[in-house]
Amino acid sequence: MNEVACVFRPVVDEVRARGIAPERLLGGLPIELHELGNPRRRISWDDFAELARRCTELLGPDAFEELAARSAERALPAPLRWLLARAGGARRAYRMGPFWGGRVFRATRARCEVLPDGRLRQVIEILPPYRESPEFFRGVKGLLRATPRLFGEPDALVELECDGRRGEFLIEPVPRPPRAGLLARLADRRRHGAPDGANTAERFARELARARGWRDLPAVAVRLIQRELGVTGAALALGEARQADEVVAAAGARAGRPVTVRPLVFARRTVGSLQLWTPEGRALGEQAEQRLAALRPVLALLLDSLHVDATNRHLLDLLERNLSDWKRVEASLERIAGEGGEHDPLLTSTIPPFEGTVLLVEDDELLRRRAQRDLEAEGHAVVGVASDLAELPPGDPPTGPIRLVVGDLESGAVAADSVRRITRLHRHLRGILLVRLRKR
Repeated sequence: MNEVACVFRPVVDEVRARGIAPERLLGGLPIELHELGNPRRRISWDDFAELARRCTELLGPDAFEELAARSAERALPAPLRWLLARAGGARRAYRMGPFWGGRVFRATRARCEVLPDGRLRQVIEILPPYRESPEFFRGVKGLLRATPRLFGEPDALVELECDGRRGEFLIEPVPRPPRAGLLARLADRRRHGAPDGANTAERFARELARARGWRDLPAVAVRLIQRELGVTGAALALGEARQADEVVAAAGARAGRPVTVRPLVFARRTVGSLQLWTPEGRALGEQAEQRLAALRPVLALLLDSLHVDATNRHLLDLLERNLSDWKRVEASLERIAGEGGEHDPLLTSTIPPFEGTVLLVEDDELLRRRAQRDLEAEGHAVVGVASDLAELPPGDPPTGPIRLVVGDLESGAVAADSVRRITRLHRHLRGILLVRLRKR
């Protein structure tokens, strides 16, 4: 049952940004939340249709179409984007649509033809015995409408006739206006001034420059957004899509759910989002969309800088809290490493307590249990594993992040491969201690 590739990451991001628990999408379905953003994972058509229905129920009748339109570039496979960028524009993409669409949605069949008047006609059918899904066709309409954006062209005009199992789309690409010569463009700029988006970005930069300090920038930014876009309320949220968004600044009236949530991307990474509330829940007008397009790169840069600043402050706090503890730990480790003789240094030496967990790596189960009991008697939280890479914990245990690895000096249980995997999985690791667990 793998008829559909998982293409629901934008839906999860939108639901979470609007303050709705993403789990409401999944109740009773055999799908994990983290799988919805993995295009290599495939789900059944019935599960897909139910998720699309729930998206419409939670976000409104036009939500699935708009989300699909905003996600058109991600929906097109990367190799096909590369090919089309070199071999043609939106019309070629439409003609190739049935080819890649059938691979994303295996429960469907599609065909496309060019009509005498220059429009394109695309017909998509849901194959029997799969259930009908009006939401699927609304989503495809959004994708078809936004496909020209991939090539710097205006959105196409798309008409849809649908009975829930079969959809017929009439697509009319809007030709890009011819570019004027350089002299004509300069003359037009002198006559009419810069484009509205450029003027907006310039005004935005000037106002930000007047902020009293770095920490005031987000508050200044949301007030400017409210004024420039004519919205009733705006909020800037910091955080990646997988995390709970943290609102760093807000302005205006923000009752109820936002009308739209736009991700802010810097260096191909989502750094936060912009949430907007409008009068009577109306969509943004064309001029507001142009201004927003000019502002989003600046807002993304601002949020990324805030993220770096917050991370640095957090690291400083950690260093200040843990420095004295780890100085004592390091002193003890140096003393233990210099100990010799026939005795067991792990049993006779004390590692000062610290916040976090000890990972004990030992293949001999009896020896591992004894050493684990000794360490726990000293007040440490311990996770004991064999050296098999498959047994190493992929994440931090409930007792806290793994800060110290303990292994036998001579057994070779803590091999180079194990060390590489442990350091990759556990970023809080502060040391590896090799002692004699086995008596000579």
